[in-house]
This record gives sequence, structure tokens and C-alpha cells, in this order.
Amino acid sequence: MPWWVLAVFVWCLWTGWRKSKEGTTHVSMFFLFPIIFIGIAIKSLAVLSMGCVTGYFAGLSFGSLLGWSVASATHIKINKFRNMITVPGSWQLMILLMTVFITKFTFGFLRIAEPATVQTFQVIEWSVLGFVTGVLLGKALNFARRFMLVK
Repeated sequence: MPWWVLAVFVWCLWTGWRKSKEGTTHVSMFFLFPIIFIGIAIKSLAVLSMGCVTGYFAGLSFGSLLGWSVASATHIKINKFRNMITVPGSWQLMILLMTVFITKFTFGFLRIAEPATVQTFQVIEWSVLGFVTGVLLGKALNFARRFMLVK
């Protein structure tokens, strides 16, 4: 296993642990992970089967609705003057990051060990990645909307 895999794992744990505490963040930072994950998807989706692309967009749609709903129920404090939002601590980001890590690690291993298996189950990988991206995007859009509605 390459050294950087362990580094990514530790980074996911550290980032998730940090977000388990209440924190104040610039409103634009809520879009960081969705943009990164969408960038990764755009790079890959062009060469994937139609089933993978459909799975990705289905996961993205369902995840966005769920993320929007979760964010709607989250009490936030908005500081319009500083463009900051204070959110309560939550383990949601760690769960989502670890889901992406485990999914990518598992399918990365399978690509080497069992390439035929990957072709069969690759739609699961892309559905999960679409779902996680959707949850993060739905939350970001909800927080941004609530931020913009404050006078």
C-alpha cells in the first residue's frame, strides 16, 4: 500500500474530527468538497459506461435532496458582515469522507486484483460517489441560500 493512502486516511479522520466541533467558516468554503468531487467525476465520467454515469447522477440527485433536508434542520448562525456561518459540530463529514475513502480504496484494490469484478460492480462505486457529492452540495446550497436571505 502506498504511503499516501495512509496520509489520506489520517487526513479524512482529522478533518472529520475537526468538523465534529462547532465552527465558523466562510460561506464559500461549504462548496470546497463538492467542487473537488465534481472535478474528479468530470475527469472520469467521460470514459465510463452509461450505467455508471446514470448511477452517478441518480446518487447526486438523491444525495442533494437529502443534504438539503439535513441542512434545513441544522441551526446555523450567520454573520453577514464577515460572510461567515457558524455550524454546530457533526460527525456527518467524517462519515461521508470515510465512505469515499473506503469506496475508492476498495475499488482501487479490485482494479488490480480482480479487474473483471470492477466492471461488474463499478456502477456502485459511482452511485456512492454521486450520493456523497450530492449530500455535500445540497448542504452547501441550503446554507448559501439561507445566507443570501439574511438582510
